[in-house]
Amino acid sequence: MTPVIYHSSIPSVPIVSTSVYTHLFSASPNDPTSVGGYPGSSPAFIDAPSGTTLTRTQLKNLSLSFAFGIRNHPTTRANVGDTVLIYSQNSLHWPVVLFGCVAAGLRCTLANSAYNTRELTYQYNDSKAGIVFTTEAGLPVVKEMFLGFGLGEQEAHSRIIVLGESLAWAGGPNAPRQAPNLLYSEDLLGKGKLESEVRFDGERAHETLYLCYSSGTTGKPKGVETTHRNITALMDMLKPLFPPANKVLGILPFYHIYGAVKLLHFP
Repeated sequence: MTPVIYHSSIPSVPIVSTSVYTHLFSASPNDPTSVGGYPGSSPAFIDAPSGTTLTRTQLKNLSLSFAFGIRNHPTTRANVGDTVLIYSQNSLHWPVVLFGCVAAGLRCTLANSAYNTRELTYQYNDSKAGIVFTTEAGLPVVKEMFLGFGLGEQEAHSRIIVLGESLAWAGGPNAPRQAPNLLYSEDLLGKGKLESEVRFDGERAHETLYLCYSSGTTGKPKGVETTHRNITALMDMLKPLFPPANKVLGILPFYHIYGAVKLLHFP
């Protein structure tokens, strides 16, 4: 029997070898105010309860500022290639932290915000993470994890960055801090700004960017190493499926990496 070859109705896309950040945030040669091929003034993320909006230009500037902060703050001093863990439900902080870490040349492992201490401990150790980003609600789990390592309070606190309830840094409503003795993500903003992102062009595009973990249905969760090239190819393949003006409601948790891809690329 002659084999049948089925072809997609969607045209093939070229595979680029560049970093996710460069691919998403570069300006068009014909329009220096554009961000990733879209007007810089167009919304990238909207916080539904407050209506606080981050435009593409704001997100780019905030992420480069965050990248500078995490690389240079005396508490963090993150180096290119370090792994950070994000343990948080969806929020407006999430894309700034994620893309700020990407711009800084860090690897990100994304944890289920419903994990208990045992589950989070496994992913933290297996991914060889250092800094943990978490919400005020997630602090008890993170603190219990570090206590289980035998870390003192000062050492544990140096590894925690809190994603608080305040959106004043984005022009939204303010909220008091529940853990004023800890470093908050907005503390890393406004200290400076990277001139440009750490680039992963050519062969470097094959370097690991995200470490997403399976659910562990048939054993312990497995960390899947996803590269810059993996993600840029996925974005370009999905792009024709979404009209440019389409808004996507962020129901899925951002730690599923495709949630973050869709929301930035196709709002």
